[in-house]
Amino acid sequence: MGNADADALAVCRIDSTVNVATDTEAFEATGYLSPDSSFEISKYFFAYISLTPPATVSLKTAAADEWPHQCPGAIVTRDTLDLSCPGTPVGTINVQWRRTNEWEDPLNQVRALVSVRRKGRVVLSRSVCFHWWEGD
Repeated sequence: MGNADADALAVCRIDSTVNVATDTEAFEATGYLSPDSSFEISKYFFAYISLTPPATVSLKTAAADEWPHQCPGAIVTRDTLDLSCPGTPVGTINVQWRRTNEWEDPLNQVRALVSVRRKGRVVLSRSVCFHWWEGD
């Protein structure tokens, strides 16, 4: 298997015990994904996703208070974003994205499926456009 094949298969699991891959050719999962437009989930607003380990989703209130919630076992690669964030006040938040063509750039803009499951029921499922930014 050549380097290009190895890069395509490189998976970066993000949780509190595993760090981003140290291989300089691997995708460095750092930065943030911010939704194009704010949306509400049960009196909270979806603020952003932090890809810096451990991956988190942040929710805001109308008063601008902000709370990050960890997404243990998150998978972040050049072609995949798969987050499951249990224990939020709105339920378990899932964010999923798969690259569908070679022109999509995860470091520019992605359209991901955001869903929220509460008490065994899906209470929100919508396609959301996110923009990547480095932050601090």
